[in-house]
Amino acid sequence: AWKQALAANEKWTGVTVHYVDAQVDHGDIILQREVPILPGDTPESLHARIQEAEHVLYPEALAQVFRDMGRG
Repeated sequence: AWKQALAANEKWTGVTVHYVDAQVDHGDIILQREVPILPGDTPESLHARIQEAEHVLYPEALAQVFRDMGRG
């Protein structure tokens, strides 16, 4: 989706952590974060920024899952 957002000159893309089910990119959302698309972004620079956001979001999402399970 981020490649399409970059090609369409969107201002934002994002990352989503969600539960997995039988469908692709479906399942209940745990957490999401927006990632800005900056002027001059290349696929490589945007992808790197998205990965940084993912690395921050994953532990937050895991903590949210534990809270939802009553463990946190």
